[in-house]
Amino acid sequence: MESLKTLKLESPIETILYDELCKLGIEPELQHQISYFRVDMAYPELKLAVECDGHQYHTGEKNWSKDKYRQKRIEQLGWKFERFQGWLIKKYPIACAGKIALKYFPDKLTFENKRKAEHYLEVMYLRTGYHSP
Repeated sequence: MESLKTLKLESPIETILYDELCKLGIEPELQHQISYFRVDMAYPELKLAVECDGHQYHTGEKNWSKDKYRQKRIEQLGWKFERFQGWLIKKYPIACAGKIALKYFPDKLTFENKRKAEHYLEVMYLRTGYHSP
């Protein structure tokens, strides 16, 4: 039976990333409201928003412009963003979660999880050339 919390997950890529973040001991809030906007996941204590961009709702000029506007407005409120494309979450789920964990929660990682996250991030970067700030 699903918990009330996991019922808030709106897509398979959100579920994948959420599960990996929880495995690392850094469970985010789901569908978090920030002003007039809602983000997929958040760590309010850090003012960190996490977005999972699926192909269906985040492709094309109109959707890209909408996402850019939302992000800019939320950043103006002092929030930071980590945004992951769906294909990246599907192919490198541990690396995506590891990026968040290493950057924002290094003290919460076990030695083993830290090494695992670093390894998967390096593999992802080498194979895709994907480097986000």
